[in-house]
Amino acid sequence: MISTEAAALAISVAKGVIKLAGRLDRLMAEKEAVQGNLIIPMPPDSEGPDRDTRINRLREYLKKTSNETPDPLGADRKQLQSLLARDPVPDESDLFFTRLFPEQDSPPVTSPDTAYVLALRRYLPTANWDDKTNQDMLKAAFYVASGRDERGLGYAARVGLLVADVLAEFGAENTALFVRDANAQTILQSVLSNFAKPDLDGFEDWSPFLRHTLGATLNGLLDSRTVMVGHAKWAEALLGALAEARAGSANPDNYLVGLLSGSGYSFLIGEGLKLAGEQLSGSQTSVFKEIAADFLTKAAPLVEKNKQGFGDFFKDRWADLLRGGLSAAASHGPTLLEGESPLMQQTLLAVMNKLAATPGTDYFTADTAFHLAEAALGSVAIDPSLLKGKAGDAWLRKLITSVAGTLSDSGLRESFSHAGLERIFAHTLETFAQHPELIGAKPGLAQEIVASVLTEISSSGSLAVESLAEAAVSGALDTLVRHPDLLDTKFGPYLGEVAGLLSKTVADKGLTSLQAAVLVSVAAEAVARNPELFAKVEDNLSVAVLKAVLQATGKSQLKLVVGDTLIEVAHQVLGAVACNGASLAENEGVDKLGAAIEKALSASLILAEKELGRQLDRSAIPSVLGGVVQSFLRGELTEFDPKSKNFQKLFKTLAVAATMA
Repeated sequence: MISTEAAALAISVAKGVIKLAGRLDRLMAEKEAVQGNLIIPMPPDSEGPDRDTRINRLREYLKKTSNETPDPLGADRKQLQSLLARDPVPDESDLFFTRLFPEQDSPPVTSPDTAYVLALRRYLPTANWDDKTNQDMLKAAFYVASGRDERGLGYAARVGLLVADVLAEFGAENTALFVRDANAQTILQSVLSNFAKPDLDGFEDWSPFLRHTLGATLNGLLDSRTVMVGHAKWAEALLGALAEARAGSANPDNYLVGLLSGSGYSFLIGEGLKLAGEQLSGSQTSVFKEIAADFLTKAAPLVEKNKQGFGDFFKDRWADLLRGGLSAAASHGPTLLEGESPLMQQTLLAVMNKLAATPGTDYFTADTAFHLAEAALGSVAIDPSLLKGKAGDAWLRKLITSVAGTLSDSGLRESFSHAGLERIFAHTLETFAQHPELIGAKPGLAQEIVASVLTEISSSGSLAVESLAEAAVSGALDTLVRHPDLLDTKFGPYLGEVAGLLSKTVADKGLTSLQAAVLVSVAAEAVARNPELFAKVEDNLSVAVLKAVLQATGKSQLKLVVGDTLIEVAHQVLGAVACNGASLAENEGVDKLGAAIEKALSASLILAEKELGRQLDRSAIPSVLGGVVQSFLRGELTEFDPKSKNFQKLFKTLAVAATMA
């Protein structure tokens, strides 16, 4: 680590270099051409602060940082205090000055005087050399292109040029954004403070790591376009946590490079912390720093062991897990960040340990990790007891294994595209995050709903049903959100069977994927209307009813019931069964009831084909067919003969009512 003052000077030099743009090349070329001082008259170089000045600055630094946490001097504070208390002060104190003020110790401290500024103005008249409004350019011109120095460029110049070089890789527009945005500069200064070293002689050894960190951080900041004050505070907290985790790791640089190489870091430092800055209190940044540092430090040995590929997973997804935690805190209030042992800290550590022990995490995407953490923390925010004891351990294990197990299922991965599964699971976990009460009550819901639906659909063997899979899962989750009482029923597996039936019909060209998806929603609605009948009996009544509808309408010679008409017929028939089907289902059984409904519909369609344009039009067919089934379920219709006068009378009555509606 270096002092805040050294980091600030390096950032200032970087800004000046950027503002100088092509002019800097001219300055450097002149320096090389004359084999000595620039043609511009140079002020004399000093040899740096004298002894008394150094001692006074060290004493001022001790006083200024006496209340900082963590202590930038650590255990060395007592040693420095002891040295400064002696008379005379030993030469050993110079080592502390070099460490704390490298920019003043090497190269020699210089002060641009009036003559030098006047010369710059003559030599580069188009540049702004105002020492009040543009000190950054003035510092850059002096530090980078100052008098001849056999030791090469000094500390501030070397680090400043490194920052400018990294910025140049992001293009002129983004570089200009950095120059304008003081908050972005604050974050980069924090990078330097935490990860630059005061040893200029070893610059070539540690600068690649610093370059990597600056690049990853800039990538995230530039994606967010603007950096607010609150954003900068949260970013400084994260960078401090990374520095602590690096110091506490057995293999510091390798561990941190791995963390910063992960795809999630730039999104966390950018959009993730921008959200925190906008929606969370700045007073919570210190708590977040402790949580993040603890999370990363305790993960280090697990990453080192890399059992079941956890190390590779964590390097890629740690930032997404933290981002999910911040999102949950923004949604559920500050409770997750309060107390001696904040719930966010407990939950993230528990999630990390469970992920380390769970196979299949290599299939987690950024969205999967983000929404998993967000959902787990949302559930804990609502019910903190979920984490307690063996029951809490079992709850979290079931949640994570249900997600990992479904994502890594080889059968599903063969049946659906990688992008398709990602979309389905991203939506599933996003729903859990928005409605954490679902997994609070049923942590294995991902496997119960998603796996059952996808497994049934995959049995059709057609890739054309992938859109049906997405719609079926989405419809099932939406129904559970509106009707959480279905969580303790067979809703998930039964709706999966419905989706499986319809996927086979799609594969046989009997339905489009869109029509099948709507029919899944119609079936889900019927289950919600009467869960006792559709979701708690031993056999799947909704499948039996839909089979009857599909078989009867498929036999129609005129194909009167297709498209939207078919969907409305299914809606009417399932609605009739929901209202009046219980007695027959109990007494006759699901299969017999389904066969009877198929006969009633077939007979009705024969009459519909004859009476089309006489007693009814196509739009009346759904309500007529639904009415016939309802009459049968009520015991008002006992035969299904289209030639029967009773059947014809009922049909006519229903047709008149439908056309009058």
